[in-house]
Amino acid sequence: MKFTLVFSGHENEELSVGCVFVPCLLWTRGRAKILNPHPENPLYQKGDFQDLLERTAIGDRIKGASKGMCLVVHDMGHGTSDCLKNLKQDLADSGFETEVVNI
Repeated sequence: MKFTLVFSGHENEELSVGCVFVPCLLWTRGRAKILNPHPENPLYQKGDFQDLLERTAIGDRIKGASKGMCLVVHDMGHGTSDCLKNLKQDLADSGFETEVVNI
């Protein structure tokens, strides 16, 4: 699996962030690499979303936005069902109301 997080914004300012495993977790925007939080561990770990918010400008971009977001789950890639479970829990812990879409 791999994931795309689409955050609500104002007008046309939506923000999407990729959560891919190549082979380690890598946060991306388009083709740009944003953060590789732990190159020694290939899977999503609890707290990786909060780490993204704290260590990158993504946190500032979504700070004042709606807490609604869409989590797109792609069935290709190296992420696991545990990665998805931990990501969903991190989003909930951060106050996001998440709609999950499987493609």
